[in-house]
Amino acid sequence: MKPHYTLLLVAFGLLCCDSSQRQAPELKAPGVLKEGYFTWDMVNADINQSVLVDHMTVDEVKVLMQKMHKADQQYRDSLHHGNKENQKHYFRKMSRNDDANLLLLHQIVKKYGWPGIRNFGQAAAETAWLVVWHHRDNKDVLGEYLPFIGEAVTKSEIPKWHYTSIADQLALLRSIK
Repeated sequence: MKPHYTLLLVAFGLLCCDSSQRQAPELKAPGVLKEGYFTWDMVNADINQSVLVDHMTVDEVKVLMQKMHKADQQYRDSLHHGNKENQKHYFRKMSRNDDANLLLLHQIVKKYGWPGIRNFGQAAAETAWLVVWHHRDNKDVLGEYLPFIGEAVTKSEIPKWHYTSIADQLALLRSIK
């Protein structure tokens, strides 16, 4: 592993491991940080995944989540309405944005818990679900966020289908060996 990769991973690890603000259940670093996965390609995401949410207010996080939603949807929209010759580019950009958004969501959940409607609004709650849903092929990611989503449903902070869709997908992935 190159030294600058190690420095980035160590820095992110320090951000994620502050036990003074630990939420229950415990949140681990997202699956996109597995060795060999985090690459400089993620720098090409349309959103800056190195933003430090820890020092942001709820209103600033709401603005960040609007940007996350835009990054999440812009290339998906282009797949349906754009030039078909650019599909490979759209898929690459979607993947990079999805991974960057997951890193940001990790920080948001670590500080505030799951972004519910009461504190963050309907659009932010929907964006949080989309970020996890777009990693629906990764049972580690789904399993990591399912307890937070379940807790938010229990508090009537998000629609129940957010939980059931993630839980059903996780059950499906676990049934496939």
